[in-house]
Amino acid sequence: MIGVRARPRSRFALSVVLAWAATSHLLAQHDHRPVKPAYDDGNVEVVPVQGNVHLVAGSGANITVLVDPDGVLVVDTSVAAMSEKVLAALKTISDKPIRHIINTSADEHHTGGNENLSNLR
Repeated sequence: MIGVRARPRSRFALSVVLAWAATSHLLAQHDHRPVKPAYDDGNVEVVPVQGNVHLVAGSGANITVLVDPDGVLVVDTSVAAMSEKVLAALKTISDKPIRHIINTSADEHHTGGNENLSNLR
C-alpha cells in the first residue's frame, strides 16, 4: 500500500518540476524595466463626443470636457507634465475659462494637472 500512495505523489512532484522547467525561461526573459506611460509619447488628441462634450485622449488619462455658456468643466486633468499640451487641446475646444475641475480618482494621473489648470481659471 505504501508504494501505491507514493506513486501519485511522485507523479505530482514530477509534474510540478516539469511545469517549473517549462516556464522558468519565461521569468528569465522578462524585461524588468518600468513600462513607459502612455503620455510619454507626447501626443494629445481631441475627440468630439456629442454636442458640447469632448474627450482629450493620450494625455495619461482620459479627460472629459464639457463646454457651456459660462465656461468649461474638466473631468480629470492628467499628470502635471502634460498640462501645457492639455491646455493647448482645451484651447482648440473653447476659449472660455475653466470653471470646474472634477476628479474621478485621487491617483496622480487623474489629479496631477489640477494646480496648473486651476491657475488658469
